[in-house]
Formats: sequence, C-alpha cells, structure tokens
Amino acid sequence: MNSFKLPVVFLTGLGMGYLLFAYLQDTYIDNPLIHNKAQTTEKTLVANQTCSSKSDNIEEKQVAAKAVQNNEESLGSIAEYQAIETDNYDDFITTVSAESAGQYQNLNDDLFNAFAFNNQKELDLALANGFPSPEELEYVYNKDMDELIADIQDKRDRAYSSENSDFFEVQKLGALAFNRGMDEFVAILKQYRPDYKVGDALPEFQGQNKSQQPAELVRAFDRFALLRSLSHGNLAANYLAEARFNELNIYNYEKSELDYSRLTQLAVAEVKLRTERIRRSIWPQQFSEPAELIAINVALLNIDQPSGRCSTSKN
Repeated sequence: MNSFKLPVVFLTGLGMGYLLFAYLQDTYIDNPLIHNKAQTTEKTLVANQTCSSKSDNIEEKQVAAKAVQNNEESLGSIAEYQAIETDNYDDFITTVSAESAGQYQNLNDDLFNAFAFNNQKELDLALANGFPSPEELEYVYNKDMDELIADIQDKRDRAYSSENSDFFEVQKLGALAFNRGMDEFVAILKQYRPDYKVGDALPEFQGQNKSQQPAELVRAFDRFALLRSLSHGNLAANYLAEARFNELNIYNYEKSELDYSRLTQLAVAEVKLRTERIRRSIWPQQFSEPAELIAINVALLNIDQPSGRCSTSKN
C-alpha cells in the first residue's frame, strides 16, 4: 500500500508545483522534460473560472471571442478569419475541404483527440486553447516550412518586444507548427527506419552519430527542435504538443521521468479543456488510466482557487 501511495503523493506534489508555476506566478520554467515556459499571459478559461462559478458560460464565450478578435487583428498574412458556426466536430469537418478535413483529423489524432468537441461550450474552450480555424490550419500546414518558422519567430520576437502584445496567436501557431514538425520528422525517419515505432530509442542522434545521418533527416531533426522552442505557451495545445514530444523520446530519457512529465501535461490540458476525452483516447476503458494521472488532475483542480487576478469591480 505504501509503495502505491508514494508515487501518487509525489505526482500530486509535482502537479501542484507545476500548475502553481504555470498558472499563478507566470514563472519562467526551464525543464528539459516539461519545457513549457510560463512567460505568457494566461488566456484560458481555467484562469477565468476562479472568479465566479455562476459566470461560466459568459466567460467561456468572452475567451473564445477574444481568440477570434486576436486572429482578426493580428494574423496578417493569413486569410480573413471566419467564425466556426457548428458546435459539433464531426459536422464541422464536413464543412471544410477534403484536405483540411484530413489535416484536422491528423491534428486531433496527434493531440490525443482533445479537440473533438460535441457542443458549443466545448467549442468555446477548444478555440480558447489552440483549436485552429480553417485559415490558420491552411497557413500552418501549407506554408513552406522555413517561411513558417521565420514568420512565427518574427511574431514571437515582436510579441516579446511590446508590453501590450497579446501572446495568444504565437502560442497557438507555435503549437501547431511544432506538431507539424514532429509529423515531418517521423515521416522522414521512417524512410530510413521502416520498423520505427513511437518511443523507440534513437541512438543515431546521440553524440557523434548525428553527423553520420542523412542530411534530410538531420535537417528535419534540427527543424522540429527549433519549432519546439517556438511552441512555449500555456494553451492546452502547447501542453498536448509537448506530451506528444515526450512520447517520441528523442533524447532517450528514462521512461519513468517521461511518464511523469507526460501525465502532468495531459492532466493540465484536461483541466483547461474540462474534459476526460484525452484520457479516454489513451486509456479507453473507464478507470484504466494510471492512478498518478487522477492524482495530478485532482491536485490541479484543487489549486484552481482565486489567485488575485479577478477584478473586484462590479462592472
């Protein structure tokens, strides 16, 4: 019994400390396993939720509306943003092109089925946490990769250089581009290692071995490593992309360390999206998920208390 309690207690403490940093203090986190750096302004409903449980629907729509406004004002090179009218994911992907439908499904598969919304409330939360519009999806997946990286880097630099900048856009685009970079790396890797499975060790990238690899593989490796540095943020999409990165285990960390990190990231994303869809996509049978995930999730929910950010104004 004690051997079971110890990891649960440890993970509970880990989850509490992680969310305290990422949610409440906006502290710079620099952990090679949990790399999300909470330098950005919290933009999700979980932060707003602490003000009043009676205003959930109003605040969800305000956050989603803010996301739309941010896109309209700052996307620039992306086509004019169009609001998503439907509130059901399956219906939604029938309204877009076949290419976009495939890209959406690939994104959702990569990110643990997190964005398969079933109603307006879930859509609002998805939009506030990195779910892309068709125009954003086309921008990220159809743009030349080098141009995309340069564009996101420029947007991030400009955002950090202005006190009034909104980081919502760079967080979202960073997560989407990082996921695309992982897709491309895995696709190229499988050309040289057809038997590769996610999580397999990659000794070819250890030490001097990297210099002996095919140029296109090294290029894909370096490119998605750069994209990882551009994906820092506090949206659910940022945490989900990092959880997927942990599954790849590029740097051959101890599996136990990756599992702790991954469970924390998945739990944070679940709290932000108010869903159990993520865990059900990984552990389909109810109650089959690790006890540590539940412990972290409970810890995060318990931390979700007023943090001094809520306005005391009645207006």
